[in-house]
Amino acid sequence: MYICRMGIHNIVILVVVATVVSYVSAHEDDRVREYVEGMNGYNKRAENLRYQYTIKSWAYNTNITEYNQKQMTEMSLQWSDFAKKEASEAAKFNLSAMTDARLIRQINMILDVGISGYHNSDVLRKIAELEAEMTGIYSSAKWCKTPTECLQLEPGLTAIFTNSRNYDELRDAWKGWRDVSGKMMRSKFQEFVTLMNMAIKAGGKYPDMGAYYRSWYDDAEFENDARKIFDQLAPLYDELHAYVRRKLKMHYDPKHFPSSGHIPAHLLGNMWAQQWNNIYALLEPYPGKGNQNITKAMTEQKYNVTHMYRLAEEFFVSIGLQPMPDSFWTNSMLVKPPDRDVVCHASAWDFHNGTDFRIKQCTIVTGEQLNTVHHEMGHVQYYLEYKHQPYLFRSGANPGFHEGVADIASLSFQTPEHLKEIGLIQELPNGTEGDINFLMKMALEKVAFLPFGYLIDQWRWSVYRGETTPSNYNKAWWDLRCKYQGISPPVARSEQDFDPGAKYHIPDNTPYIRYFVSFVLQFQWHQALCQVMNNTRPLHRCDIYKNKIAGDRLKAMLQMGSSEHWSEALFKLTRGTTGETRKLSAAPLLAYFEPLRIWLKEENQKANETATWDKSNCPSSSFVTVLSGAPTLTASGCLPMIIVACISVSFALVGDIGHMKYPFFERLRRGSVTKTRNRFAPYLNMSLFQILYNKSILCRRDYVQCDCFCYTYFRMGTHSVGLLLVLVTLVSFVSATEDERVQDYLQGINGYNTRAANLSNHYSLKSWAYNTNITEYNQKQMTEMSLQWSDFAKKEALEAAKFNLSAMTNASLIRQINMILDVGISGYQDSDVLRKIAELEAEMTGIYSSAKWCKTSTECLALEPGLTAIITNSRNYDELRDAWKGWRDVSGKMMRSKYQEFVTLMNMAIKAGGKYTDMGAYYRSWYEDPKFENDVREIFNELAPLYDQLHAYVRRKLKMHYDAKYFPSSGHIPAHLFGNMWAQQWNNIYDMLEPYPGQGSQNLTKAMIEQNYNVTHMYRVAEEFFVSIGLKPMPDSFWTNSMLVKPPDRDVVCHASAWDFSNGTDFRIKQCTIVTGDQLNTVHHEMGHVQYYLEYNHQPYLFRSGANPGFHEGVADIASLSFQTPEHLKEIGLIPELPNGTEGDINFLMQMALEKVAFLPFGYLIDQWRWSVYRGETTPSNYNKAWWNLRCKYQGVSPPVARSEQDFDPGAKFHIPGNTPYIRYFVSFVLQFQWHQALCQVMNSTRPLHRCDIYKNTIAGDRLKEMLQMGSSEQWGEALFKLTRGTNAENRKLSAAPLLAYFKPLQDWLTEENQKAKENATWDKENCPSGSFVTVLNGAPTIAATGSLPMLILAFIAVSCLQFADNESK
Repeated sequence: MYICRMGIHNIVILVVVATVVSYVSAHEDDRVREYVEGMNGYNKRAENLRYQYTIKSWAYNTNITEYNQKQMTEMSLQWSDFAKKEASEAAKFNLSAMTDARLIRQINMILDVGISGYHNSDVLRKIAELEAEMTGIYSSAKWCKTPTECLQLEPGLTAIFTNSRNYDELRDAWKGWRDVSGKMMRSKFQEFVTLMNMAIKAGGKYPDMGAYYRSWYDDAEFENDARKIFDQLAPLYDELHAYVRRKLKMHYDPKHFPSSGHIPAHLLGNMWAQQWNNIYALLEPYPGKGNQNITKAMTEQKYNVTHMYRLAEEFFVSIGLQPMPDSFWTNSMLVKPPDRDVVCHASAWDFHNGTDFRIKQCTIVTGEQLNTVHHEMGHVQYYLEYKHQPYLFRSGANPGFHEGVADIASLSFQTPEHLKEIGLIQELPNGTEGDINFLMKMALEKVAFLPFGYLIDQWRWSVYRGETTPSNYNKAWWDLRCKYQGISPPVARSEQDFDPGAKYHIPDNTPYIRYFVSFVLQFQWHQALCQVMNNTRPLHRCDIYKNKIAGDRLKAMLQMGSSEHWSEALFKLTRGTTGETRKLSAAPLLAYFEPLRIWLKEENQKANETATWDKSNCPSSSFVTVLSGAPTLTASGCLPMIIVACISVSFALVGDIGHMKYPFFERLRRGSVTKTRNRFAPYLNMSLFQILYNKSILCRRDYVQCDCFCYTYFRMGTHSVGLLLVLVTLVSFVSATEDERVQDYLQGINGYNTRAANLSNHYSLKSWAYNTNITEYNQKQMTEMSLQWSDFAKKEALEAAKFNLSAMTNASLIRQINMILDVGISGYQDSDVLRKIAELEAEMTGIYSSAKWCKTSTECLALEPGLTAIITNSRNYDELRDAWKGWRDVSGKMMRSKYQEFVTLMNMAIKAGGKYTDMGAYYRSWYEDPKFENDVREIFNELAPLYDQLHAYVRRKLKMHYDAKYFPSSGHIPAHLFGNMWAQQWNNIYDMLEPYPGQGSQNLTKAMIEQNYNVTHMYRVAEEFFVSIGLKPMPDSFWTNSMLVKPPDRDVVCHASAWDFSNGTDFRIKQCTIVTGDQLNTVHHEMGHVQYYLEYNHQPYLFRSGANPGFHEGVADIASLSFQTPEHLKEIGLIPELPNGTEGDINFLMQMALEKVAFLPFGYLIDQWRWSVYRGETTPSNYNKAWWNLRCKYQGVSPPVARSEQDFDPGAKFHIPGNTPYIRYFVSFVLQFQWHQALCQVMNSTRPLHRCDIYKNTIAGDRLKEMLQMGSSEQWGEALFKLTRGTNAENRKLSAAPLLAYFKPLQDWLTEENQKAKENATWDKENCPSGSFVTVLNGAPTIAATGSLPMLILAFIAVSCLQFADNESK
């Protein structure tokens, strides 16, 4: 009737409107559905891009490198750009015209882009970089417990917190972790917060990032609801806290526990005191009743990591959920890789393609980690169940859901019933006592966590709101921890610290309230599931294992994903049970722990333990608090008082302290100081007014022991202290901040040392490729890397130059900066010159290494093994002469012009820096001693008499073998007769020189051949020597990567060398080894280098080298002084018996002298020549003449054939084309005897010094190791002192005395023998023999030689010149 009365006109209008609305709504829903769910709709595009993003993120999290960080950052920006564009598209739809709730929900999700909507991509990039940098700092942070034991969080520091019950050890580890993690990222976090807030506010929807994060719970009352839930749970926590505090006081000295009722934060078995189950043994209510040592049981049953994951999988499968896909087992990272930094924090990953799900965890076999495995696999189960949903709904119903689901298994897995069923405990706990013990374990995990889970985002939201500012980040943090957790810091904290950053979820930007929510939800779900399956046990003993009814109810909720509001998902699971609800509820958790709460309350009342603490304040001495803008002290001690007083009074000279501004104090509060100054830094911040006039602050009861000082101090007045103290204060402040800046630059997550090590690794690989395969391609590759290194060094020197060295106090940091600044030729601006230098060096070493002398038209010999074999074994004067000359013709002579250009360019490059006059000065600077050149000259002069006696003896013996006509009257010895291509060591001709034939003869080569030695065995013998004294075996990579024999198919640089590839794991030797006694000695030498590498491997890159260049060579030789003793050779079976008496001793010393003493002038003279070349004293016109003048003077050797400036004999020695400074070898020959003498005294050797063998003596090895581990971290004099201290050899300087003492018996014998034979122990040290050289006069060569053949040659040349001159005049 009513409709009829409306009139037909009005009815028509109403119908039309309804139809239009219905059409428009349906049409809009269709448009949105196509956009969101079409073949290439939003969900498909998003999942494809998210897959790529997750791949990059996984790469970074499982291999923290700068490259992977950049890749991840780029993908983050791509995602932000995608989200921004899609939000613009989604905004085109009319939400009010839509009716499909699922579509509306998806569009709203797309529109809410968070910070991705910000217009400035540079800001978004910076946000991504900061987050990656902070997580990088966290994940690669290491605290050095000792100089040689540096620990990461997992497993090292975690193991300390899990197992240690030593108050001081725990305190040190607690503080150490915070020093190397949070403290290092404070400024980055401040910038991060600023940028995040800037980006989110720009969208106009959220006042700050905290509001955005809370919006994920889709509930305007969420913050209030969470607070109410916490308040309901707090009384249970308070009772637990009181019980734990009382028990800990029984174990630790009560003096460690403040009267305020707080518990020191480091005593709870966890780095963050978030869960306390690791200290259950200290807290067990009824000892031995139902004890569950899961870790022990797992170890006894030989659990491994894979078994732990299979066990978790079996739990979920048993309730009807899905097994892990095959890709899970192949793609996951279940253990920490040994070769790289990773983010060890356990996490589950959905790669958004419907098939790839992974876990990343540095799993170890413990009960706690088994629980974590179940947790992470719970996440994966959620992924698997909602993977059918569109991309936008593939997440937990709210963030707490995912964490709660991940934990749902733990409430069943940890029940005694479940542990017994899977065989990890033998019997169930009986009665109340067993029940209380079990509930205590669960409470230490679940209840103990509640305030921590609640407070972290209280702090973070406060930061984002601006209520907590950078000036009180750490104070606000500890206010919350003291208030809610009832814990206090074990050492005083300040705003120089940043303790929030020591928890992963702060640098990683993971909102944390989810965990609090999840701990509430999991008990709601557990109660509901137990009721659904009609469980008859108490709630805390209910186990859903193998119950598919419970599994189906759980699955129904999981499959919803985030397709509906979280309250509907909660209702889906709890419906029809006593816990049915759409809201968070504390009731199930309280019901679960009710038996324990009653018991705790009774126990606390019996013990008169108050179940509370001061919830308004942290304990006194916890923090540097702020009064009137200036920090005041909450610590005691007289020395800090004196420092504060002196510094503060000094400011009185500046003016009226009551009104002055001290901007640097605020900088100091925001900054941080080095560890050594942490104790005193807070005091520097005090207000002068407070210190001078508020005596109650300084001389309160805490300082009663300083009353006398305080009285005296305040009588001083404000104008009685000198300006010097002002300067001390300023220097102290500036030094601290500058030290911290430098520390971050050098040792930060991607600091100089990391970058340099990475680049050095690449450079070494290219250099290795060239040295083991001489090709033009490999040469170019090596040259390019050389230029990259030069460019790197140049840029880093510019960065390092920005630091104020005079404002720094940390000697180690100053040393490193100076090393970076001293770039050598790399600082030269012209890269073409640097490229040419690298090319010339490569070309010269290429000439040297590929050179072959053709003995006949069909027999062409390389240096090794062919020519070396001739020089070693032949006793034919002419054959030796031909080989000697032949090698110089095909090596040095071919590179003379290149070397001349090389010298010119090197000097040009080094002089441009303005620090060094020439390259020689630069090389000498490595010894950090302006008197170095003079010192080595004095050392050589001390050693020369010993060499002279040896030279005279050898000359006489050689004359007896060869025709005396070959020996010039000047007293020189022809250089080719010494069994060595360069006459540098003479041990190969021992058979011609043996003082007492047959007495203790040591033909090692013969013995090695008879015993079937091969090359590998030679290296194993050397390795066993070093291991026997407590040094390290060669890593596996050494045996697979080294080049120990000459490859037959290519040219290589055969010169033996040891290689450090700067990555901490790759060390190699390159040697064309053949089975001889001499080469066995070389093997020990090269492996000595590797031992040095291994021992200083822990040092920062800049300190990974010998204390000076001679140290490395000396260390490499330290084994030889023991290895070659008859005692050692007998022990390893290379000689059958020891030499007896003086004759055997002299024979042995002669062998050693032919190796060690014979070398000394050669080791000294090479760089005398090179330095002279670089100084310009020796010019290209007399390169070779100057070379032979030095050899004739110092070695007493002469060329067997006339030389000229058409030759270039220096280039026939590898270290000239290889550009390796050579004085290091002379230094090393002196040092090794200093060390040998000291080591023999340390081990209380009773043998003569030359018969002392450190083999198998770990006391000597430990002393050696101490020095090796220093690397180049201190000036070499300190390293020398470290080894020689407390011995007769104690010294910080080079000393010839130990070497002379070693050879004293031989020197006496030689002097006597030479006198008997009337052999003059000298030679003409001013001139080479007549006929040695072609000199140059007026540009025309003249010959200083005698004999008819040379005369005929001279005549022929002269006549030719005359004819040429006559033709010219015509």
